[in-house]
Amino acid sequence: MENRHAASVAWNIGYDAGTGLGALMLGVAAHVATFSAGFTVLSALMALAGPAVLLTGRNEPLDPQGNRGARAPRTKRPSLGKR
Repeated sequence: MENRHAASVAWNIGYDAGTGLGALMLGVAAHVATFSAGFTVLSALMALAGPAVLLTGRNEPLDPQGNRGARAPRTKRPSLGKR
């Protein structure tokens, strides 16, 4: 778990950026129309984005060269003691 700190930072940046972007989009939509229209439009966009991500997303990891289908090397798990 040597990359735990970097993963935590990346997660926090992504989460906060997404929250900020969503708030900005709602504010723009509310400014152009009304809050109810903004919520309606953004809800419709999210309803379309979910299936699009599921249909185009892949769960295959990448190797260091960026090729799909790479397998992570197996690591030995630490022993929890003798049984």
